[in-house]
Amino acid sequence: MILECCGCKRLFFRRDYWFSEWETMGQNPCTGEFQIEGGVETTYWPPPVKRKPPDWIEDVVHTDETLGKLLSEMYTALNSDLHVLSAIAARTAFDRSSELLGVDAALNFSEKLDKLVEIGKVSKNERNTLDVLVDAGNAAAHRG
Repeated sequence: MILECCGCKRLFFRRDYWFSEWETMGQNPCTGEFQIEGGVETTYWPPPVKRKPPDWIEDVVHTDETLGKLLSEMYTALNSDLHVLSAIAARTAFDRSSELLGVDAALNFSEKLDKLVEIGKVSKNERNTLDVLVDAGNAAAHRG
């Protein structure tokens, strides 16, 4: 189906794929009667925007094109439900950001976080949050 949003007038495609093996029997919560449920997978293209990129990304692109592209691609991955790729992009964006802040690229991620705390670019609480982000990105990159 080709659909148009009544609000923004954006056009998009909807695809309903039916497969009988995906159907299950369920009970209607109102009548109590048994009925067939599921069996259809619905996808949209382009996918609906789940996370709008912040306005400041354009400023980042003008400051450092590589970091700007990384962030833009991360949001594209997030909006396409590509969670592993978005985690890898977030980790890579952190790596690039720390490099731009003067942290030695040869350090491992934990050492980079320590250095960012030492030079006053992140607080200890922010370090803990970034540690989780970096760990998720590492897991996504190495274990999928």
